[in-house]
Amino acid sequence: MARDCATVRGIDTMVCSGGVLHNRLLAARLTFYLADFTLLFAQQLPAGDGAIAYGQAVIAAARGQAQGIQP
Repeated sequence: MARDCATVRGIDTMVCSGGVLHNRLLAARLTFYLADFTLLFAQQLPAGDGAIAYGQAVIAAARGQAQGIQP
């Protein structure tokens, strides 16, 4: 589904995250299946919920700053 949506929209880069990426076999299969895309994987944070929570916090902070709210 992600492949089809990205192709239709002309997207060539995907961010891959989630605890399932701790499974090396699944990560390898995903990399093979999406070989024609640039794939971004977590490197400084865990691939699971910790990185997702961090990303949510970064987005919330950016939105707050855009509205003049200081953290």
